[in-house]
Order: sequence, then structure tokens, then C-alpha cells
Amino acid sequence: MNKFILGLLFFCYPLISWTQEPTDYFQQELSYDIDVELDDSTHMLSGTVDITYKNQSPDVLSEIYLHLWPNAYKNRTSAFSKQITENGDADFYFAKYYRLGGYKELTIKVNNKVVAWDYWEDNPDIALVELNQALQPGGEMVINTSFKMKIPDSFSRLGHVGQSYQMTQWYPKPAVYDLEGWHPMPYLDQGEFYSEFGNFDVKITLPDNYVVGATGLLQNESEMQFLSQKVAETQAMFKEMDEEKGIEPRLIPSSATMKTIHYTAEDVHDFAWFADKRFFVEQSAVTLASGRKVDTYVMFTEVEATLWAKAINYVNRSVEFYSERVGEYPYPQATAVQSALSAGAGMEYPMITVIGFAGTDRSLDEVITHEVGHNWFYGILASNERDYAWMDEGFNSYYEHEYMEKYYGDTESYLGYEKLAGVPPGESNQIEFYLPMRRRTYQAVNTPSQDLRLLNYWIGAYSMPAYLFEYLEQYLGQEEFDRVMKVYYDTWKFKHPQPRDVKKLLEAETQKDLSWLFEGLIGSTDHLDYKMKKVRKGEGQYILTIENVGEIPAPFPVQIVLDKDTVKTQWIEGFEGEKEIVVPIGEASHFAIDGNQIMPDFNRSNNRISAKGSKIEPFRLKFLGGVENPRRSTIYWTPVIGGNVYDGFMPGVSFYNTSLPSKSLEWSLTPMYGIKSGKLGGLAHVRYHAYPKGLQRISAELAYKSFSYEYDEELYGQYEGVASNLDYNRFKTSLEFEFRNKRARSNRKQILSLELLTIQSAAKGTFSEVVNGVDTTLTYTGHESEWTFIPRLKYHLSNKSTLAPYEINALLEQYTFDRGGGYVKLDLEAKVKILYAKKQGIHLRFFAGTFLYNSKSNIISTIPGTYSLTGLGSVDFWADDFYMGRNEMDGFFVNQIHLNQGGFKAPLNNTFLGKSNIGIITLNAKIDLPINIPNYIPKFRPYVDVGYVQSNGNSSSGDNIYGQLGLAIEAWDDRIGIYVPLFSTKDLKNQLASRNRIARLSFMIDLNRMKPRDILYNFDL
Repeated sequence: MNKFILGLLFFCYPLISWTQEPTDYFQQELSYDIDVELDDSTHMLSGTVDITYKNQSPDVLSEIYLHLWPNAYKNRTSAFSKQITENGDADFYFAKYYRLGGYKELTIKVNNKVVAWDYWEDNPDIALVELNQALQPGGEMVINTSFKMKIPDSFSRLGHVGQSYQMTQWYPKPAVYDLEGWHPMPYLDQGEFYSEFGNFDVKITLPDNYVVGATGLLQNESEMQFLSQKVAETQAMFKEMDEEKGIEPRLIPSSATMKTIHYTAEDVHDFAWFADKRFFVEQSAVTLASGRKVDTYVMFTEVEATLWAKAINYVNRSVEFYSERVGEYPYPQATAVQSALSAGAGMEYPMITVIGFAGTDRSLDEVITHEVGHNWFYGILASNERDYAWMDEGFNSYYEHEYMEKYYGDTESYLGYEKLAGVPPGESNQIEFYLPMRRRTYQAVNTPSQDLRLLNYWIGAYSMPAYLFEYLEQYLGQEEFDRVMKVYYDTWKFKHPQPRDVKKLLEAETQKDLSWLFEGLIGSTDHLDYKMKKVRKGEGQYILTIENVGEIPAPFPVQIVLDKDTVKTQWIEGFEGEKEIVVPIGEASHFAIDGNQIMPDFNRSNNRISAKGSKIEPFRLKFLGGVENPRRSTIYWTPVIGGNVYDGFMPGVSFYNTSLPSKSLEWSLTPMYGIKSGKLGGLAHVRYHAYPKGLQRISAELAYKSFSYEYDEELYGQYEGVASNLDYNRFKTSLEFEFRNKRARSNRKQILSLELLTIQSAAKGTFSEVVNGVDTTLTYTGHESEWTFIPRLKYHLSNKSTLAPYEINALLEQYTFDRGGGYVKLDLEAKVKILYAKKQGIHLRFFAGTFLYNSKSNIISTIPGTYSLTGLGSVDFWADDFYMGRNEMDGFFVNQIHLNQGGFKAPLNNTFLGKSNIGIITLNAKIDLPINIPNYIPKFRPYVDVGYVQSNGNSSSGDNIYGQLGLAIEAWDDRIGIYVPLFSTKDLKNQLASRNRIARLSFMIDLNRMKPRDILYNFDL
């Protein structure tokens, strides 16, 4: 197909897609009559909900779906339970029965007649109701429900903490029926809601000293007076409150007298209420541009009361701000309450929002504003939050950022990326986007909430769409953007807009093709990436050659800079391929694509060029590390220290280019000097990552390290100028293939690696005998140099599941001995942690290793490749690990181990006991004590090691079984450990008996797992 036809189709696509869109929009009409009573001694809510349902669709309905979302807290089988467990939270999974909740009794009738219903697709929180009589278009029915519901502990949104109640997603509610059909959805923690608009008449009976904040307009005069009394008490409290200490917690018993509170609400799609006897209350009002008055309230407890002293002002100005920028607030009141919340910093409901811990005045203002803003997105513009979270969170986050900029000036990103990167506020390089983008774990913004990985949910719902709408605003201009958004609000308020509706309206109003935004940046994982190729000067102008090296032809700004000041910004419409851009200006210092970083350009390092055509960025050397600054070429450095018995103390310095986000090409160079050995050693590596289709990644690496491994001053010190240390140089060349998971949320990782180890080591010195008369002396003739080549094939499979994370490793290795012969060996390691409580589990490790072929299997001594019950320096001839006394026979460092090979903790460095040139099988177990201990405190764990060691062919000792029981003291995710033996089988006991009690201990320092670059790269995105 030629370019003309492709271009014609591209131009016509918006028109074609519009003509395919259905135009017969409808939405169902509902009204609720709710009457419930709270028993705060048993945390039970009981009552009735009658729902009048009018079928406004053109379809005949023979069934209806009801959301029974409190049943999400009923057991471990709910979608909610499965999701939060997969996200790493095991609290609900291991919760005691009394902490759970859900409907204890539930009846469903239609027009007061019994109907058949059942749970839909094994979801305990969705009912499929079969209607006795089909509901015709324009017809009406009443769904009658009665229930008793146990209110769960606060695990997510609905719940209670003591006698503080958060009543959200608490009543039976019909699923949305629209042009796409029914939308039944289980309750989820990650992923919000889609509900029909309706009118509510709600009566709540509870002890009369509870203060209640709710959706709707309060109808009781007596309750209004009660709130007025609370307002007066709150004012008095503020006058006496200590600004630093705040207010002491209070315990208020429930009144024996009950009251019934009555609320009504119109044109809302949900009803929430919060009840707490400790609530303080402030009340105010906002007068909008039309002259209409909106009452505002805040309700809060002693927790952070000093911050909430200003909260009523935040509610007022957020209502004013959104009314001015988007459209006038249509409801009679707006309330913010401070209460328990386990599903984020805040959560929105029509006319009311709940706020958790804030920490600072500014944070409280930001969260209140964001949640109040949800009255517009998705309260009034009621999009499908579950499938298109960006339509509410994204638009709302954009306006929240605008609000914060208005009242707080230039704002930094949440984690202060600008300071780390060294760029001005407002020019953050948005590291949260680029972390998964560079690693190719990024998911499209338009991905349904339940399918997004945890980090991608934050990016796709909140930060990226907010960033994109700021990009759109810059492209259209502030005035035009505000105008079209007000048209969007006026057109779709109190309706259910879909993504196609937003796109269609914005394109019609702006007369621009916005496919680059909706299909490109929102609907796909394609990259936006323009490259500044060259520049030439003409008469009164410059001609820039710019290439689109990405997949999205989006518009972009070019900044023209003279000295350090931007003198002009020129917007360029998007294109594919390469294009020359004429910039009509006489003089300039340089040009920058997206110099203010308002668009998610994948590679900013190719965005700048000097007026003379130079692309070299200023170089800088920066201490420690940071976030990538595309304006500079940065090398980071940090001092390092190390050492071992042979080199002594080793100061050094590390140079590297590793930063956030990760780069395709990463390198480091760490020279270190041994004070004792006088030798220069250290580490180096270079690694390149590629991301071909069909694979998660391919990585090629060359790594190097050099240290001394033995020191014999007695033997060599007598020879002048002869080094007493023996050293090694280890090169590892590897090619690693990581396979892509079919399901993006999967915690599974599968890697196949090809490695070649090349080790050059200095062997014992050689000597010649010289005879002078009757005297015989030895003359040192130098160290021999040995070269070792070891090819390896590795396979890794792991799953970081919450309840039973596991890891499987397999190794196939070949080695040729220097005097002929060799071996082929196969190792298998399997590790699993099985949780028995929220944070405690049993750690199991199985290891089996065997020589498929070994020409030295009958030798009763340590050879290259020897299996060992304990991971020791003397058997680590591959130099895989770091040992401070690799070949020591006695002393403190002989007790250093690693939890590899057989995984035993017994220090067996100076014996052939527990070693084999044929094969071994071991099982290692540790168990967490049933005590909740913070992560920064070392963990005490009993351990058991059991192993079978196959004796060598010419050994008379037979096959051996070994065992040990002890106590492990481990920290930093088991990177550091001390191991205390308490009981050992005979051979191990005899081996350790000659040592004092301290010398029987072993210790581990796993430096391989402490490398910052590996910790950073292995961080799960």
C-alpha cells in the first residue's frame, strides 16, 4: 500500500470511527429508599434497601446484576482478597474470622415477590437475579432487599476501627447497564467503580452521640442543631489546643439513646457515610459565580487535629477552584472527614470525602483538593473508573496539580526528582514513567485497573494522564483547553462518558486530530521520541533537521535559546520520518525539543543541539548518584572501602553511569588498592540491555574482578622484590534472556543465561636448585600463571508471590583440568518460603548436585568443582563470591560462609569432611518466630540442615548423612547472618569439638546481593 493511501486512511480514520459510534445514548433511572440501623456493640448493620429501577434502554431485561460489595470481605476467595494478596498484602488473607465481614442475612425480591438468584461466576459480591417477568423498555420495577451485615475491620474502604465507622460500598447496588451491556464488577482495592445515577432517601439509626458525615442533604432540624453545637465545641477546642501537642485521645462511651438521621440526595451514583463519636466539626459556605451557596464541612478526630484547623479553607477553595476551571458545583454541600482508610490517602464519594493520615498542612490540602475534585471526575462526569481510570484520576490529578501550582507556586514531583536530577522545579523528568518504560514493563494508560501492575496503576491512572493533559494544555493553550473542558463538562455532566466521547468532543471543538494522544499515548505503549539531527544557518533563519525515531507522530515544541534564556517556543505538528524545520530567528545559542519537559519523550538525551551543530552535552562528575539529567553527561563517583586477609585494607573509588531510570548501556569501574599487598585490584563491568519483541529483555555483560586469594610471606618474603600474595583476575562474559510473561501482573520471572568464566590466577612460585660446592640454595624463578575457562548454562525461574514465593535454579557446567580430563556437573536448587502468618513463614531450600562425568571422582581431596555441604572460600574456585579469607585454615575468617552449595552453616573450611567429588543432596530449613519484628531489626530463626554426601569411589568411609540444628541471626533480607550451632551429628560435632564456642560460629556477608546497581536493576517494577 503506497504512502498516499496510508495517509488518506490516516486522515479519514477519525471520521470513520465517529460514524461507527452509536448515537442512541441512554442511561438507567434509579431511586433508593434506604432504612438501616447500626449496632455498635456487635458492629452489625441491618435494614432494608428498596430500589426503583426504570429501564431507559431499548432492550428487554430478563435479568439484573446486583453488586453485594460487602461480601468482598467474607473470605479468601473474593477477587478483593486475591488482588491485595497478589499485591503483597497478606493482612486480609491471615485475618481472624471475627475481623471479616459481609452480609449475614440477605433477601432479594422484585416487586415484593421472591426471585431466583445466585452468585455470579463464583464472585461472592455479585448476584445474578433472574426476573420473574422481563422488564420492558420504559418499564419499572422495585428491587426489595433486606440484610444484616457484619462490618469488617478496616482492610480497604468499608470497615470500622473500634467504634469509628466508614460506611462505603455498603448497600446492594445494581450494576450499570449501558450500550455495551451489563458491567458486573467485583469489589477491588486497586480499581474503583462504575455506578448508575440515582436519587437517595436514606434513614440511619444509631446511638445519638455519634457525629455523622454523609452524602446528601440533612433533613433533621434536631441533627442540624446537634452539628451546630459541635461546631461551637470545636471553636472552643481550637482556642485551648496546644499547637504542638494537639489533643489527647478520648474514649467516649456510646449513648443508650438512639436517633434516626435522614438524608436526601439527587443525581448521585453513590451514598457514603462516616460515623464517629469523637468528630469535631467545622462549618462554612462558598458562594459560586452564579450566586448559589454551597455549605462546607470538615469532621475530624484528635488525630492530626492541628492540621485540620485549616481544613475548612482547603475545602472552600477547592470547590471554588474546580467550579471556576471546570464547571459549577451542582450539589448543596461538600464535606471532608478524617477517618480510618486502608486504601490510600483519600477516597471520594458524592459530596463527601474521607482522608487518612496527611503529615503536613500542604499534604492535607493536596489530598482534600484531589478528593473534593472527584465530585467532578467521576462524581458528575461518571466514567467507568474500573476500565478507564485515567478519565477520573488523570483529569482530576491534572487539576490538582494546577491548584497546587496556584497556591504553592512551582511544585516539585512527589519524591523531589528535580533536586536529584539537578533541573529546575517544574522540569521534572518524570522518573516514575521512565522506570517501567526503559525496562519495558510499562502498560498502556488505557489498560483496565485490575490488569495493571501496582506501579503502573499509579502511573496509568494518575501521573501519566495528568502529565499528558498538561501536554495537551500547552499544545492548545490554556484558554482553549479550559474552554473545551467546560464544554465537555456541560455536555456530559450526570452521564457516563466513554473514551471515544472525550476524543470526539475534543477533536470537534479544537478541529485537531488527537489520535496521537488517545490512540498513541493513552491507548498504546508506543514511544514518543524525536531526535535533533543537525542544524544549518541561513539568512535570518536556522533550518533544523529533526527525525521521529519513535512510533507516535505527536506535536512538539522547539525552544530557541540565546545564551541561557528561551527567546521563542515554536510548536511543530507531528510527523513521521525526517523533516526540516525552518526557525525564523537571526541568532541562537542552541535549540531544544521539549526543553521544558512537558511531553513523555522517551530519550531526552537526543533533544538538544547547539547552533553550531554540536550535540555534546556538558560533562559533570557527581557524587554518589541521582536521577538522569538529559542536559548533562554525568559520571557518578563514590569512595569505597574493602579488604581481605591478603590485600589488607583496600580503599578505592567507584565510577559509574548507573542512574534512575536505567540505561540500555551501563558500566562501572572500581579500582581498589591493597595496602598490605601493594596490589591494584577491584571491579569493573559493562552491561547492555536490548528489548526485542517476544522477549522481556536480552542482556550482554562483561564483568571483571581482581583480588588476592593467598598470602605466604614466610615462603616468599625472603626473596627480594618478590610479591608474597597470589592474585586472580576473573572475567565473566554472559548473555541473558529473560522471557516475557503472558500476564503483565504476574510475579513470575524466567531467565536463561549463557556464561563463560575466564580466570587467570597466580599459582605457587617455581624454584631452581643451584649447587655451589657443598651449599644448596633455592632461587625463586617466578609465579606460574594458570588460565581457567568454564562455560556455564543457567536457568532461573522465580515467583515473588506473597504466600509462597519460590525460586528454582539449574546449572550445567563443564571444566577441563589443566593436565587432562575434566568434569561435567549438574546442579539444582529450589527455594520456597511458605507463610504461616502475615509476616512469618518457613524457609525451605533443596539442593542436589551431581557430576555427570568427573575424571577425578576418586580423588579424596578438594579439586576444582568439589561439592561441599557448606559454601566456603576454599571450594569457590569460580570466584563467584567475596571472601575475606578465601583460603584460610584457621583464624576468624575461616568461619565465613555463603548459603550456597549444600547450604549448611557449619564452618568446614579446613577439612575434606562434608565434601564430595561425586554428588550431594541437602535440605535446609529456617522458621520465622511468631513475633512481628520491624524489618530493620535482625531476625532470629531456628534452622535445621540435613545432607547426604556421596563418598568418593576409593573411600572406605561409605556414604554419609549429616545434620545440624542451630539459631540464625539474619538481617537485610538475609544478606548478613550469624549462625550458632546447637546440635550436630557425630562427624560434624567431632570436627567442631576442638574449637572454642566462638570459633564454632559462622557468619555470612553476601556482598553480591549488596551491589547497588544490582539492587536497583532487580527492583520489581
